[in-house]
This record gives sequence, structure tokens and C-alpha cells, in this order.
Amino acid sequence: MNNPFNKILGQAHAKAFLGRAFENNRLSHAYLFAGADGVGKTAMALEFAKALLCSGSGDEKPCQHCVDCRHIAELNHQNLAFLFAHPKSAKEADVLAVRASVAGQPYAMKKPWPNASLSIDAVRALKRDLGLKSHQGRNRIIIINDAHSMTAEATNALLKILEEPPDKTYFVLTTDRPDHILPTVISRCQPGRFNKLGAAEIANGLRTFAQQDETVIRQTARLANGSMRRALGLLEEDVLALNAEMVEIMRAAFKTPSQSTVYAVELARRLDKIAIQQILENLLLWLRDALLILNLNDEQARAQMTYENQYETISKFIARVPHFDFDRAIRQIETSIGMIDRYVQPSLVL
Repeated sequence: MNNPFNKILGQAHAKAFLGRAFENNRLSHAYLFAGADGVGKTAMALEFAKALLCSGSGDEKPCQHCVDCRHIAELNHQNLAFLFAHPKSAKEADVLAVRASVAGQPYAMKKPWPNASLSIDAVRALKRDLGLKSHQGRNRIIIINDAHSMTAEATNALLKILEEPPDKTYFVLTTDRPDHILPTVISRCQPGRFNKLGAAEIANGLRTFAQQDETVIRQTARLANGSMRRALGLLEEDVLALNAEMVEIMRAAFKTPSQSTVYAVELARRLDKIAIQQILENLLLWLRDALLILNLNDEQARAQMTYENQYETISKFIARVPHFDFDRAIRQIETSIGMIDRYVQPSLVL
């Protein structure tokens, strides 16, 4: 049998682990996919569901074309349950929009409620459904996205289900915070480790998922910090526009205090804190590129730079400010990013 997870970017270890389980017909009733946000855990969970339920006639499973594969991709299969955190007060249209985002691009699931919990009501409803026979007596799969968001009551209710799982029922829990999940739940799941993606893997994904200039693709892949979700978000935010603001911050730093202050206040007025934090993170990489130019030859520096297309601009900066204290600047920017994380007003941080 072919490895059923070839559609997933990277994650060779997880692919091999799950592929062997299918090949040897030794599937666990529950898996915990753990790793950083946006590296393919939800995408893998859906491919796992397809491999379980694919009705295609060929040897390759999932075939991606049969009615079962299509319905799973749309989160519309009778034997698939997809649970995720949302407030009880969430509008139905907003909940449907999240589901649509997963169906459209599982690497870029929308998460409009950052502090939402998965409630006991959702697990109780799941338990009721599991008391009924699956459609046509076939396998069924339960995907619990961001399992760490379950309330204590929901976790305990799920634990009871995992202790005596229904026949032909498989669970996949995903999380980027495994330390927030009860050890008793973890002990009942087979672990699946998901690593951060390499820049080349993200670039290949972007070439498939998005129509963008090759320079933008390479730069975005390096800025994404191993997360395809973050890479796709950067494209939506307009990487080039954020980079222009990054250069303006550097220019503002060399103006008079009053001019710098006016710029900082105006920037904080125009952009939200997420965009400002991204600009500062980009600036760290810009300064890293400057250090590469200072310490390596031209060919070596260009090969490792994030902002290869700004080689001349960065070189001019180095020449104009020969005594620039890179270490201190990097420490200040890292401190600023941390302050924004702690909800300090961006205008004050800038």
C-alpha cells in the first residue's frame, strides 16, 4: 500500500509512523498529534479520516476523488465529527466560517476566539452520537482540534469514552500545548510528533497553495518560523507592505526623539498589535541578515539571508553606520516583542 499521507508537507516521521500502522493493520483507537501551530496536524487528521473511509476502487488510499474523500474534505461526512473550541455565544455563521476555512485550507484554520473552550456540552453531544450505530456500520473518526482547550469537565467526559471506545471508532486529538492535557488522556493515545516545517517545505507548499512571486514565496517561507499557517497569514497581510514598515522603523530610529515619537504613535494608530509584532519579528531577521553580510563572504551570506532581495539596502546600512550595536538592538527588539505579548500598549513599546 502507498503511504496515505503523501499530500502532507514534510512530517516524514509522522507519515512513516501512521503509514506503518495502516500497512500492518494495527491502528490505535486514539492518537494525539502534538506539535507547533500550523505544521499540518489538522491536515493529517483529515487525511487519516480519508484513509479510513476511502471507497475508491484503486490501490491508492485515500484516492481524493471518491464521494467519501470529498465529503471528508468538506467536513460533511456522516461518519466524521470535527470538534473545536468556540464560545457558547458564537453565532452559527461564525462557527460555519471556521469549518469552511478548514475545508478550504486545513493549514489555515481560522481561530477567531483565542481563549475559547471546548465545553462539556460538545462532548456530551458526541457521547450521544456514539451511542448510535455508525452510518452503514463503517469506521468513524472523531477529530478534536486543539484538545488542550477542553474544559476540565469535557476532558473527564472524554476520558470515560477513551477508556471504553466504541467499536470501529477512532479518535485524533490535535494540540500545540500537550502539557495542558491530562496525563490520563495522553496515556490512552498513541503519540504522533509533528515538527516545524523547513523553509523549503513551506516554499513548496506556497507554490501549490498560492499564486505569488517567487521572491515573495522564498521570503515568506523564511519568515514563517516553521508554520504553514503563519506563512499563509503573512501572504494575506502583504509581506512586502510589512517589510516597508520594517525599513521605516529603522529610519525612524535615527531621527530626532520627537520625530521618532510621532512616527511610533502614527504606526500604532494604523496597525494592530499583531501586525506590529510581526514587523518587529521581521526586523530581527533583517538585523540577522546584516550580521551574515558582516561575517560571511557574499555568496555564503546571500544563501542564508531571509531578505536576499534587500542585500544592497542592508549593505548600505552597514556602511553608513559602522559602529551600530547589533547585539543591543536585537535585545531591545526581543524585549519589545515580549512586552507586546504581555499586552503593553504598542505605542509605548515602539
